[in-house]
Amino acid sequence: MKRSFKIATKIWLSFSIMVAGYLILVLLSVDFGKQMKTRLSSISEYFIPVTNLSKEALTAFNEQIQLYNDAVMMGEKSLVESAQAHANRARNALETILKLKGLDPQKKAEVNGILARLNEFTAVAQVTYVDLCSAFENKGGETKVTPANMNKTLEDQAITLAQQTLWRREWVGVRYL
Repeated sequence: MKRSFKIATKIWLSFSIMVAGYLILVLLSVDFGKQMKTRLSSISEYFIPVTNLSKEALTAFNEQIQLYNDAVMMGEKSLVESAQAHANRARNALETILKLKGLDPQKKAEVNGILARLNEFTAVAQVTYVDLCSAFENKGGETKVTPANMNKTLEDQAITLAQQTLWRREWVGVRYL
């Protein structure tokens, strides 16, 4: 009987230690979960707005480029004006990113550079695309200017603007500030 009592006691103690260890583990995981939730919440207040705003800026820029392309193909200056609204959306999103607290100074400088290039691109693009629309506009059934006799300066500006649109891929990196 003593021997069976000893074995029963050992089993009970082993089981108790296992249950106590499990409870301690559960309590630690609950505490760790609360700490992680607090940390993630504070981090997401910083990262999620930057990600969403940079995505909005990229989308607005892509829509701006699409409207410029459509304006040239259709010869409608109103599309160039619509593109300006998308440029303003992109600009506002980037300016909002710059106003966020806790943004790394290096990333802030990067966003400032993108904003400056966007402003420069938009200013030149507005004039150039209006001129392109005018160049391809039909006057009395005749095309005013054909690609063969188009003003060389205007053609060069259009090519330069097309090349500048390639840097929009850099905006993808802004999402992960």
